[in-house]
Amino acid sequence: MESPTGWVYRVAINHARRVARRRSMEQRVFRKQVPMPTFRSRWRDLEVSRVTVERQRQVVMLRHVAEMSENEIGTVLGISRGTVSSTLHDAHQRLGRLLDDEKEL
Repeated sequence: MESPTGWVYRVAINHARRVARRRSMEQRVFRKQVPMPTFRSRWRDLEVSRVTVERQRQVVMLRHVAEMSENEIGTVLGISRGTVSSTLHDAHQRLGRLLDDEKEL
């Protein structure tokens, strides 16, 4: 492989674009749907949590693997720099808790 760094960068960008396309399509579909009944609100909370964790993974990967700036990450994911910063902070906190839990075992 001539350029492993370039390959990792390209994989990260392709993944981020794929997620952005999927998110865009899901938003179009959700706009057409009837609101969910209240008994399913817990499911929606779980879905929001899953999306939040996925965004944290993307931001951490783009920041630390692809070595992109917060502005670049925001452009790729279609979110503001402040959201990138906040998500990165939350991801670091979450990883810290996971590592602390692992030390206790």
